[in-house]
Amino acid sequence: MRPDRTVLPLVALCALLALTALTLVALASEVSSGEGMEIYELQVVSSTHGARAVAVRGDGQEAIVLESAPGSMDGYYNDTIFRFIGGALLQLDTFTDQTWYWTAAAYDPSSTLALLGGTSGVLYSYDSGTLTKLAFPQSYANINAIDWHPKSGYALIGSTSSTLYKYDRGAFRAMGGIGYWVDDIDFKPDGSEAALACYYYEYVLNTTDNSLTQLDQPVIDDYYYYYVHSVEYTRDGRYIYSCWNDPRGNGNALLRYSVDKGTSKWEKVIGVVNDVHRMVFETEGSFLLMGLADNVFITDGKFAQNLPGWGVGSAAGGANDIGINDKDFYFLFGNDNGVFELKRKPDVRPWLRGDVEDASFNEDDSAGGTHLIDMLDYAIDDRNPAKLRFEADLQPAPNKLECRVDGQYLDFIIKEQNWNGKLTFRVRFIDRGYDDIAGTADDNSNVTNFFNVTVRPVNDPIRLL
Repeated sequence: MRPDRTVLPLVALCALLALTALTLVALASEVSSGEGMEIYELQVVSSTHGARAVAVRGDGQEAIVLESAPGSMDGYYNDTIFRFIGGALLQLDTFTDQTWYWTAAAYDPSSTLALLGGTSGVLYSYDSGTLTKLAFPQSYANINAIDWHPKSGYALIGSTSSTLYKYDRGAFRAMGGIGYWVDDIDFKPDGSEAALACYYYEYVLNTTDNSLTQLDQPVIDDYYYYYVHSVEYTRDGRYIYSCWNDPRGNGNALLRYSVDKGTSKWEKVIGVVNDVHRMVFETEGSFLLMGLADNVFITDGKFAQNLPGWGVGSAAGGANDIGINDKDFYFLFGNDNGVFELKRKPDVRPWLRGDVEDASFNEDDSAGGTHLIDMLDYAIDDRNPAKLRFEADLQPAPNKLECRVDGQYLDFIIKEQNWNGKLTFRVRFIDRGYDDIAGTADDNSNVTNFFNVTVRPVNDPIRLL
């Protein structure tokens, strides 16, 4: 079966959504200020099959797409498992005319094992083409969320029961009653804790001692937010993002919570019309893709709008689930009408993680300007950042202060004795193109922001003539 491969180009963002529908609060440093959305394009994998749940294997070699299509009678479903390999959907198995439907899927990032969950306690393990039915302890419960520990080979399973379960090497263990069903789970990137969206409250599980801590209910402008739908840690683990109901009748809101116990607090990021039930940060954390019940949103910390290219034909509606391939740089997601990729364009030009910061050193420090700026702290490439080349693009007074490139470093050399002051520079950075050969026609380049280098004056001691 060959999937559709319709490509929807990224068009001008302002033409796709009136930003007045959103209230934007700039994200902090966990979201890059460099290029992000501009180097991605939306592709329709299939407009004939949908996805209730998706999962991408850690090595990027395979993904799972779970479809639940209407069966022969109302309330019955044809539940199909597809393998997504090489851009194609390959049917693995179908359960015809079932009273249950798929709800969740997740791969163990350290192996090839995945768990596939559904309503009515349906749970399967999947490993490289082999499917095995498991006996979930709560056969009546709908499995809402599955997430694997990033290193330890066990998964947490949340459902409409009030008990959180741990699945470890074929065995289930009850982690204690929460008192509410679990809608979403996400492990902190270092594995030290997991965030749980639990109906009216949000919890954090300490994975060392298995203790549960209920986070304070968000209070913003004296209003209590309620009903949490989703949770997601930032790539650096500093914040938890969550979608909550806005108590003022404004739909829902995306909030963030600082994990730093000394400054823990809730902040509003954006307002959204409907609930965000799945969200994933891009590989470098440069933007957040959000699956709503009726739309797909994206934010990079400066703008928030529906996904560029979204809303046309099969590329419309919400997103039931979102997975990410960190190896090949694409999101995989779907709804009842289709399956989609948001994928990096091939061989894009290099970009910045964030603006190059101003720097300074003392005039009498002979080595002060040596390796003053490490460009690999800022510049990134889709293929091999370590092979980027750099050159001074703006150098206003090289007879006074010269910028020299030493591999990935920028050296600044004072050329005029006792010179001090501030000059503005810009650097061009160049990749090796698709052929991985420097200096050929397919090389791409970009320039940094303008940044200042200041040579601070030093009061020299008085000398006798």
